[in-house]
Amino acid sequence: MKSVIRPAARLASLGVLLTAGLLTLIGVGALIVQGKWQVGLLAQVLFVGAMLSSTDASAALSLLRPLAGRLPQRVLDLIEMESTINDPMAVVLANVALALAGGTGLATADLVTDVIRQFLLGGLLGFIGGSMISQLLMGSQSLTRGSMLPVVSLALLLVLSGGTTLMGGSPLLAAYVAGLVLGNSRAAAQEVLEEAHSSFAKMAELLLFLCLGLVVAPQNVVEAAGWALLLVLAMQLVRWLMVQLLLLRADFQSSEKRFVAWTGLRGAVPIAMAIQAWASPAPWGKLMPPLALAVVLFGLLLQGFALAPIAHRLGLVLPSEEAEPT
Repeated sequence: MKSVIRPAARLASLGVLLTAGLLTLIGVGALIVQGKWQVGLLAQVLFVGAMLSSTDASAALSLLRPLAGRLPQRVLDLIEMESTINDPMAVVLANVALALAGGTGLATADLVTDVIRQFLLGGLLGFIGGSMISQLLMGSQSLTRGSMLPVVSLALLLVLSGGTTLMGGSPLLAAYVAGLVLGNSRAAAQEVLEEAHSSFAKMAELLLFLCLGLVVAPQNVVEAAGWALLLVLAMQLVRWLMVQLLLLRADFQSSEKRFVAWTGLRGAVPIAMAIQAWASPAPWGKLMPPLALAVVLFGLLLQGFALAPIAHRLGLVLPSEEAEPT
């Protein structure tokens, strides 16, 4: 992970800003061409750009699972780290749009201070909390006995995330940093922790999509399909430009950069932000959940299922080991 911290940080910060900005410009241009542009639509277009500016590693990595151990590890590390730390920036940009629309977003004057506070507190509290959780799990056999370990670890991480939120930090970043610390510690039963928290993550995604189903009708998704398809194509173009620019001097081969550009799938975070817009007083908030769902589905169909073939075509897949004779 250490070798990809800098490029991942660039993609997660400048990359999110560039993606949101370029998608906003593309949206404004499309509305101007159609003769529908109004200044009042700026907040809506900005929110769409922010909503779709962060990536989801779990979607890409799950689709690449058949190639486990056969892809360059640093490429997978870059994809995972970028998608984990780019969410706070996207959330702040979405709050800017909601503030402009008179929704529940933050005051514009406090945005710079807020994003700095979220990153600093999230990282610091995540490191401290992860270290404390690791020491607690290592020092208490009663807490790590049998089925207690997953429950205790989840409870402690929830306390850490909640406390970070109350203090104004980013709970997403805190949970990620704590997970890194815990995953690299000598805490007992690492395999049990990994399996349990993988199940917890899947359950959380199921609950998120359940909430989405309560606010989205199928016909609304069909109506948003045209704009969603255009957004997916624009996102892929912007993603390619952004990756080529920000990884220009990084120690990655051209084929690796192209593969990273193709792995910009969207997942749970855009849907969560869309639900936030739906619950806000923004007049266009009700349009966001079906649009987000349509974009996620198009991305999965057009990009997701092509990941493995593209990895093969780019020559990134190592030959599988020959089976040992039985």
